[in-house]
Amino acid sequence: MRVIIFDFNRTIYDPDTQQLIEDAELMLQHLTSQGFILFLISRAEQGREELIESLGLRRYFKRIHIVQDKVQQDFAALIDNKLIDRRTSFIIGDQVKKEIRIGNWLGLKTIWLRRGKFADELPEADGEHPTHTIESLNGLLSIVR
Repeated sequence: MRVIIFDFNRTIYDPDTQQLIEDAELMLQHLTSQGFILFLISRAEQGREELIESLGLRRYFKRIHIVQDKVQQDFAALIDNKLIDRRTSFIIGDQVKKEIRIGNWLGLKTIWLRRGKFADELPEADGEHPTHTIESLNGLLSIVR
């Protein structure tokens, strides 16, 4: 089974403009049509579940995990399944010190969406280096083929 775990803020949704990131929905449609199982993880903020619902995102994700603070165990709980092909499964996020570090710890391929607020927060520790770096969601297409 091929999975992709998406971070919410600044990966799918831009809290500064209060809109989906450009091409986010198109990319989610494409990935599900290619047979990927999608998961979404987000920090718990007031109105977060309602926001995800109003954006129409629930239909793309097998599971949406809203947590207090994104830690390794939260991500591991999403993919606690021996059927996952770790060679063709990914975590995508905008922070090397959070999603990328955790994805590497889990043994998944990692994709750093290097844009916005954390674009200049470069990897410092060994576990913070992404497998791939993209500057827009369109860059996913060449990676996940």
